[in-house]
Amino acid sequence: MLELKHIGKDYDGVTVLRDISLSIWDGEIVSILGTSGCGKTTLLNLILGLTEADRGHARHTDFIFAVCGEELGMVGCLALLLLLALVILRCLWVARNASSPFHAYVAVGMAGMLIIQIAANVGMCLFIFPVMGLTLPFVSYGGSSILTLYAAMGIVSSIKARALPSWLRDRAIQ
Repeated sequence: MLELKHIGKDYDGVTVLRDISLSIWDGEIVSILGTSGCGKTTLLNLILGLTEADRGHARHTDFIFAVCGEELGMVGCLALLLLLALVILRCLWVARNASSPFHAYVAVGMAGMLIIQIAANVGMCLFIFPVMGLTLPFVSYGGSSILTLYAAMGIVSSIKARALPSWLRDRAIQ
């Protein structure tokens, strides 16, 4: 096996080093294995000089859950999912204590929006769903996504502020 070390490519003045292994059998190249820190590298991507990050999927938006898994491990991923589940449960609790059915439906809709976004993003990272470009709520980088989620949580907070007290809610049901 012939190994070529430190073949670099210049990205905006920063040289990215890459290890390349050539397997030679009876004078023919059997395989070329390239490794880089950005993900898998195939022969075509090696020839073109592309890495996983160069092909359109942004790590900080589409695959942020995978990055969290890589950086924080399984415990970090479970903690992140637990925190997001607590936000969803809080939305459902607000819906249960809402002053009108309309307010309850809005709070349940916000919880449903969070559930769908979380399931889609985690499913994309686990290759269960196709890559759709949905962000992971409150974690992914994205201006319009974060703005929308903060507005949604503001609406849920407003519903909670206008909830009926328990002594009045009991009389309203009867």
